[in-house]
Amino acid sequence: MISDELLAGLFASDLAQDVRAEFNERRGYGLSVGEATGAVVDSFRHLLERADDGPVVIVTLAALQLCDRELHPTMRDAAVELLRDGHGFERRADEHSDRRRDRERLRQDLCAALEAAAVVEEE
Repeated sequence: MISDELLAGLFASDLAQDVRAEFNERRGYGLSVGEATGAVVDSFRHLLERADDGPVVIVTLAALQLCDRELHPTMRDAAVELLRDGHGFERRADEHSDRRRDRERLRQDLCAALEAAAVVEEE
């Protein structure tokens, strides 16, 4: 399972918080995890092609699915590939080395959690 510390690090960005809020709102309306994910992808579609924003949307959705214990293989695979390649976790010019180390640990821990998680069967 994903730790609270890991989630806090993941949701540090405004975009990740917006994705989570949209996902939780859709779930609150009674949508399934898959339906909520699709709705969020539609809402944030304009950001998916952006190198800085697209990975945040995908990785955040995968983490949310993981938290709901309904990780879909396509979302997991996309997020793991992005995390392995370091997308969304690039070094920032003004970043202190401690902060960089924390972000690298977050990337590795999240990748490991996604890889180890059970996925739902595709219908």
